[in-house]
Amino acid sequence: LDQFGRPRPARVLALPAAFHDEAGLCRYGGNAPAADVPGVCAKPCEQTAWENSGSCSQACGTGQQTQIRSTARPAFGAGAACGPLVRTVDCNTQPCGQAVDRDCQGTWSACTGACETAGQRAFTQTQAQQGNGAACPTATDCGHGDGQCVVDQDCQGTWSVCTTACETAGQRTFTQTQATQGNGAACPTATD
Repeated sequence: LDQFGRPRPARVLALPAAFHDEAGLCRYGGNAPAADVPGVCAKPCEQTAWENSGSCSQACGTGQQTQIRSTARPAFGAGAACGPLVRTVDCNTQPCGQAVDRDCQGTWSACTGACETAGQRAFTQTQAQQGNGAACPTATDCGHGDGQCVVDQDCQGTWSVCTTACETAGQRTFTQTQATQGNGAACPTATD
């Protein structure tokens, strides 16, 4: 209120905007450092995510791993400062001698036209079974359709029945129900 009890008009003060001076410092109002005016021109440090550098010092029993990161943008003005660029963290914390479960892995030799039996096939192991992991699979005989294996199958079918006309071999027909495969027997020839 003024001296006569009337409300005073509000005063609006124009404050100069923050700016960067020749040295790159953030200033407020031309001469006050930004640190004197909280929040003005303040930018926190920005850093990249942590990444492993090298390998863990031990395979088990808690080793040490160095991690690094870089500064993407340094802190500016009253912004939060950057943290360290290198740190050491624990790794491979499982106790030594404790069984790790791993399944056996590998491949069986291919089935060829010889249609190998289980005893003739070889298993090439790429990872051994450990702990409670699955054991290596047992071999099986190569069967028809496995790889290049074709099992020997004889031709099967029936000849037309001889009637009272006593057909010659050339007049009879053969109905094939299974073709010859591999070294199986050929279809029989007709007889009179």
